[in-house]
Amino acid sequence: MAVEEDNKETEETEEVEETEETEKRSIGDVVNEIASTTDGLLGVGIMDMEGVPVAVVTPPGATLNAELAAAQLAVVVRLCSLTADKLKLGDFDENLITTASKYILTKALTSDFYLAMILSKESTTLGMARLVAREHAAQVYQALPKFE
Repeated sequence: MAVEEDNKETEETEEVEETEETEKRSIGDVVNEIASTTDGLLGVGIMDMEGVPVAVVTPPGATLNAELAAAQLAVVVRLCSLTADKLKLGDFDENLITTASKYILTKALTSDFYLAMILSKESTTLGMARLVAREHAAQVYQALPKFE
């Protein structure tokens, strides 16, 4: 009986430790996971509203200039947020830019940070891109620094 109780306590402790490990993931870990599990990804990053990349991953061989992308997309995200506010449409959530061959998806994480993904239309679908962004947004949010 005592052995069963000890085993039960050990299992519960391991579950708590696993949960704590999951919650302690770094932004870099989450961005790397997005990069390694998303077909057609040319670049993914967490950016601040000033256009400074916090964490960026570009797959090997990709020619994306992450700093330029962060700076340009910050302007777009700020404009979308301002427009939604002025028109009283609610908080900005996400924006999609499509080109002939690429999707550029930005998703607000907080009022200070956003997730950006650039993907090839040939290798992924818009639905998959949005799903990946939505699934990982909460994990990135947990890892972001909290300012008071």
